[in-house]
Amino acid sequence: MLNAEQCFLDCINSPVRNVRARVELYNGSTLISTFKYTDRLKSFTVERVGEGKFFGFGICQRLNVKIIDKDRELGITTANTFKVAFGTNNSYIYPFPVFKVSEVHRDEATNELSITAYDVIY
Repeated sequence: MLNAEQCFLDCINSPVRNVRARVELYNGSTLISTFKYTDRLKSFTVERVGEGKFFGFGICQRLNVKIIDKDRELGITTANTFKVAFGTNNSYIYPFPVFKVSEVHRDEATNELSITAYDVIY
């Protein structure tokens, strides 16, 4: 019988973690594209940069996303938003708020987009 608490502790103490996640790009309420580690998503981090709380959530979280765009087909602007989801292919959870794009930078040598976005509460 599996013990959920022990599995969680094993995950925290593990030297290597395999996290299934994806980052979704939206224009308004329309899903434009989904980025996964199996395709173009290189990395993402969510950082807390504010000290306040709002209904128990940290205010001012910053999302840093790195996406490979070899074909230069992505047109990400400050009008777009991101959502981060964790889970498997059939059941994803959305533990983070919606992030509004603030900056987009392209590395010409590697065709990598570095995107900074802040939570909508900010």
